[in-house]
Amino acid sequence: MFNVKPINILGVEVKLDMLFKGTKLYYGWITILLLLVSSGFFAYYLQLSEGFIVTGSRNVVSWSLYIINFIFFVGLAAGGLIVASSVELFGVKKLEPLLKVGVIQAFVCAVTAIAFVTADLGHPERFYRFFMSPNFTSMMFFDFMILGGYTALSGLDLYALLARKMRWLFPLAVVSLPAAISVHSVTGWVFGLVKSRPSWFSAIMAPLFISSAITSGLALLIIITLVLPKFTDIKFRDPHAIVMTLRKALTIAIPVDLFFLFNEILITVWPYAQKPEHHLGIHFIQHGPYAFSLYGEILLSALIPFIIVLHPRTKNSIKWIATASVLVVVGIFLKRIFLILVGMSISPLGELVVYIPTILELNVVIGFWAMAVLMFTLMIRIFNMDPVEH
Repeated sequence: MFNVKPINILGVEVKLDMLFKGTKLYYGWITILLLLVSSGFFAYYLQLSEGFIVTGSRNVVSWSLYIINFIFFVGLAAGGLIVASSVELFGVKKLEPLLKVGVIQAFVCAVTAIAFVTADLGHPERFYRFFMSPNFTSMMFFDFMILGGYTALSGLDLYALLARKMRWLFPLAVVSLPAAISVHSVTGWVFGLVKSRPSWFSAIMAPLFISSAITSGLALLIIITLVLPKFTDIKFRDPHAIVMTLRKALTIAIPVDLFFLFNEILITVWPYAQKPEHHLGIHFIQHGPYAFSLYGEILLSALIPFIIVLHPRTKNSIKWIATASVLVVVGIFLKRIFLILVGMSISPLGELVVYIPTILELNVVIGFWAMAVLMFTLMIRIFNMDPVEH
């Protein structure tokens, strides 16, 4: 129907014609995503017009569903740059076919994380004040700066791959790995340094964020590796070897994440070490309305997937590994729920507040999720996704 010639932008071929070529399934998929994105942005417009009163956020629970999704997508962004660093720094050649896909994942997830933290701002038009009057004693300032730098670095990595700037890849990998660790560390410190919220005030918060980010990022990459060949023209060389390599990494990441969580819980429940405020928080999460998120996270992102990736009958099965990966992503999202809401639901005065999101909030979240999927779908179509050859 449309005959749009590919264009070259700074050495990157952009195949705009691929936006208008596809099956009925492709057009249906894009239509659904566009409708969800439009609905989400309209809901966000209503929020900007009416204020946060239309959401479930209140004075006590001021960080809620948007921040849950913010830290979730920051974690998912880790997978792509970890793959790029693994190939360039550690010579894991089996992951080479995933370079472009992984970096696109990192870029899209980082942009979506920025979108969610922007939605949590009551006045996003005052964005410039971060630069005009920076507060160097606030970890929020450094989190904002490192997230922006991480997003730009992901974009630069993607440009180097698409423009075939092979000489750039190694120095970018040298920077990308510490940047990936930094962005999750700083995000963890944003919570760990809030001494008025006992459930967060912990030195282990940054390592906990890093372990969860690596676990969820690897699981998402496994899902993408298995889904893309079924619904797109992208084919990987030896996808079984790719999945098995990622599975081995996941086998290490899951128990590390579980160990950090166990340490955090142990400090709060040990009889001779308990503080009243810690006891209140752990009792609230164990028996309160958010208990499903704690037990769901332990089962879905830790125990069940760990058994699957270790058991001799399931560890080499693509279907079982795919199941474990989906469980990990869902479980880490539940972990973000109890992490945010337990810390926020208990005020510095010991007041308990139960947060329930409104339909408008859910609409915004679904719209932003659809935006992320739409960005990923269009990027893998308009860019040359042929495997990178060193």
